[in-house]
Amino acid sequence: MIFSGRFAILNDSICRYSTASNFTSSNLDLRMAKKGKSKKAGMVRRQQQKQHKKALQRHKTIARRPGRSGSSQQLKQLLHTLPRLAFAPELDDLRMDTQRLEALQQENLPEPIQVMRLLTPEFLDKLDQYLAQMEEGSGPQSSKHMLAKATRHQLENSEQIPHLSNPLLIALYLRTQAALQGSTLEMDEIYPAMRDFESRNSEFIEQMTADPDLLKNAMLTPEGEEASTAQSEGFFQSLSGQPETDVRRIREDVELFLEDFDAPTPTEWTSATISEFVAWFMAEANPVQDDLQSIQSSLSIYLGFLASTGVLDTENTTALQGELERKIKDAEAQFAIAS
Repeated sequence: MIFSGRFAILNDSICRYSTASNFTSSNLDLRMAKKGKSKKAGMVRRQQQKQHKKALQRHKTIARRPGRSGSSQQLKQLLHTLPRLAFAPELDDLRMDTQRLEALQQENLPEPIQVMRLLTPEFLDKLDQYLAQMEEGSGPQSSKHMLAKATRHQLENSEQIPHLSNPLLIALYLRTQAALQGSTLEMDEIYPAMRDFESRNSEFIEQMTADPDLLKNAMLTPEGEEASTAQSEGFFQSLSGQPETDVRRIREDVELFLEDFDAPTPTEWTSATISEFVAWFMAEANPVQDDLQSIQSSLSIYLGFLASTGVLDTENTTALQGELERKIKDAEAQFAIAS
């Protein structure tokens, strides 16, 4: 309240108050005493009001500053729009290798493993070039510029920030998957498609979160006995999305080849290696016809896995799979003669 003569400003309204009084000598002294006290109390109140007003002003100023909550919300919005970047003109024609994807699907590998196999150095270099063009061609404050820059940073620091955590790379994988199926994934379909991807692979993603080395083991190509162990473990982990009975059967077949037969390192495998193994298998394992079909299927899948990780080249893999098929047919023919 602010006073001026017989008027007061109260709550932004001008009010009039009465000055009429009928004081006696006794109550005059009382009024004068109260007046002295109220003056001191009024000063205190005015100081408190002044401090409160300054505090309110500081609070309003701080509220207007861009705080963490605002930055966090902006970051969430940017990440939410990241999959749409796959439909930007600069990336519209970019696809992963559809032929390689088809081969990976035939091996029944989990989709996260397929994504990692498709992120070849050639593809990542091409993506980085497109993102660099996008970054340079857009304003520094634009969402396209910031998303392109953030993605390039992630690609350069993939050891600390896994590729599978980047929604743009998943979106590019899903567009490639649609192209392989002869269809087109449109921008308004990308979010439902990504939710389906996450739902389909939730179990594998949980395992990957609990064991960060899962993908690393699948991608390793070291040499010697330690290499074979790492490669086989990576292969077995990649089977986690398949039925348990199939996983058990494939594991037994591959371990039979690697451990019981004591196969050499993959880089030393030749058609003669396959021929010797099938002869050993017939003599030592006393198989039935179903066992032959199982061993062929399991080893073919394992050979394909080694090819997809770069341990075996495509030409050698094709030759090994062809020799395996021929030797198994020869063994089945022996069963037919015996029966």
